Formats: sequence, C-alpha cells, structure tokens
Amino acid sequence: MKKSGLICLTVLLLSITSQAYPWGRDGHAIIGRIAIDQVSPETRDWLAQIIGDTSNKTLRFACNWPDIVREQDQYSPTRPFHYVNLPRGASEYRSERDCADGRCVTEKIKYFAARLDQEALVKSERSKAFNWLCHLVGDLHQPLHAGYADDRGGNDVSVIFHGTSMRLHQLWDTGIIRRRHSNWQEFTRELQARQSPDPLNGQQWQLSEVDEWTNESHQLVVGDKVYPATGNGSISKEFEDQADLLIQQRLITAGSRLARILTAISTGQVALPARTQD
Repeated sequence: MKKSGLICLTVLLLSITSQAYPWGRDGHAIIGRIAIDQVSPETRDWLAQIIGDTSNKTLRFACNWPDIVREQDQYSPTRPFHYVNLPRGASEYRSERDCADGRCVTEKIKYFAARLDQEALVKSERSKAFNWLCHLVGDLHQPLHAGYADDRGGNDVSVIFHGTSMRLHQLWDTGIIRRRHSNWQEFTRELQARQSPDPLNGQQWQLSEVDEWTNESHQLVVGDKVYPATGNGSISKEFEDQADLLIQQRLITAGSRLARILTAISTGQVALPARTQD
C-alpha cells in the first residue's frame, strides 16, 4: 500500500474508533442478550428466523448496526433517531413539541416495532427493523438520550474522569462501562445473576409505554443522578460508584423491556400500525 493510502486509512480508523457510541458496543450487546434470554423459546425461534440466529456474535452486530452505519452518507438522516431533547422545565415528553417530525428515539421505537411486526416485509427489512429496535430501546435508557436541548444531552458539558477529559455524554455512554467492565459477556452474566423480576413481565406491552420510558429517563436527568455536583467537572469516586449502579439498572431494564416488545410482536398481543416505508 502506498504511504498516502496508509495514512488515509489510519485517519479513518482513528475517527471511527474515537466516536462516542450510545452505551458503547458492549452495552447494546448486553441489552440484546438480556432480552433474548428472557423471551420464550418460541419467541427466540421466531426472531432467529428473521435475523439468522440469536448467538452473541449476531446480537452484538445487530444491536450495534445503527451506530456502525450512521456515518455513511445514506444513513446520515438517521442520526436524530438516537435521542430526544426536552427543554429545561419540561415535566414530560410531548411529541408535538419534542418530536414534531417523528424523527426521534421515542417515535422511532414505535415505528420500528411496527416494521418488525409486518410479516409482508422481506426478511432483510424486518431484520433491519430488529436492529433498530434493539439499538433504540437501549439508547432511550441512557438518561442523556432524553436530556436537555440546550446542552445537547450533555455533549456540551466537559468532565474529568480518571485524569481524562471527556464529555458528560461520553462518560455515560462508554466511560464508566469500559473502565469497570472490560468483558461484556461476563458483565452480562453478572447482571442476569442479580436481576430482579420485572413486575410487568407477563403483562402485554403497550405502545404508549415508550412515552413513559422517555419521561423516566428524563427525570433521571432532572434529578441529581446524572450531572456531577462538583463545579470543576471532576468525577468523584462516589459519583462514579452511583453512576455505575444506575447504568447497571438501566441496562437490565432496557433488556427486560425489549423482551416484552419482542414477545408482544411475536405472539400478536399488540396491534401496531402498518409501516411499509423507512
């Protein structure tokens, strides 16, 4: 390879690996694994017919696919799908104010759930719908993906974490997980071992719940759990410990809720509007 070509390739790889992806590749894989391990064998088989299989390798790729392609020109319009921003002082999500064009994480979860439900779609489109659904359910449970509009979900807030400067959003996406949990499969097993039963397991999933999940994430932002109290932006050990526990709770919750969506779709428990176009 010519030297100029090698330099260009190196720059490209550095730009890709330095991007902050929601929950990171590990977090999204964990959510997918938790979900699939909770559903019935019948639902697991149903999904395998759509995506090929439900192995760790397949789930890790599928649940991260929206981030893998987001920098490609053809997928650039999908970048707003990953978050929703609310104004300060807002007590709850309102679609007409916060997502009037339907291109935010809350409305796209509903959209791709409906797409996955469309048996008339070709398998590749339903597979893509699962990729999005797994990914976006995860995104919505990272609190800053339902954060404030005026600081772009914590992207304009700088913090210092173990001597490294990063954005607050990045800290929640990948910083703490990578620092404390280096093996995602082992971390998944740890989460599953201490997972409390979901009180809604067995109850039919409803489309309106997605709005409630948005409010839940936003209330975490409004409270004192997401932004560090120290004025200099330095992340204390106490804050790191509390954030790690919250991250674990959110990963478990996201996985359980994704399982309920998949169960509802695979068993025909919920009526979803037809979605025939991306």
